[in-house]
Amino acid sequence: MKRLVVAVVFFGVAGSAVAAGVAAGAPKEHVVLCHFTGDQKTPYIVIETSPSGAYHAHYPHHEDIIPPFEFEGATYSRNWDAGGRAIWNNGCRPVTLPGGDGPGEPPAVTPSPVVGDPSFTG
Repeated sequence: MKRLVVAVVFFGVAGSAVAAGVAAGAPKEHVVLCHFTGDQKTPYIVIETSPSGAYHAHYPHHEDIIPPFEFEGATYSRNWDAGGRAIWNNGCRPVTLPGGDGPGEPPAVTPSPVVGDPSFTG
């Protein structure tokens, strides 16, 4: 009986510590993003992946809509402008433009930043 009480107290304290870590803003364990399919009927699908998967597999896709996430100490996002956020907030479905009856356009492509010194040939 004494062991049961000790186990209950231990797991109760451990559970509280885990909950406190989550509440304190612990790093996200997954990233929910809109993966661009190129299909007219379903231009985006919802993907849930790890930060590593978001960085390595989806960040290079210039049409994907990726909310800010942290990976290896840096924060990344793609197409996280007003249009991209509207699509993401709408379950990765294009939104109807105000005053219009058609779907909104996919967000503009945001080029990746240049790393290092550019080289010129000529």
